[in-house]
Amino acid sequence: MSLNTATFIFKGSLKDFTEQDQVVKSFQLHPSAKDLIESCGVPQVEVYGLRVNHRLESFSYNVADGDKLTVY
Repeated sequence: MSLNTATFIFKGSLKDFTEQDQVVKSFQLHPSAKDLIESCGVPQVEVYGLRVNHRLESFSYNVADGDKLTVY
């Protein structure tokens, strides 16, 4: 099974958790945005909103290969 990738762009104080503006994560299947955000070291309770490919989405969104997630 091949790995998928998604790009996470963290805004504001969320960058303090990742020490980077942008993180590229590899994954299999289609995990939730919540699970991948937390795997970047950002607690879900610190996140105000999420956009995937410029659309407002919920934490239960199943991330797909090539997605660009903006987390603020």
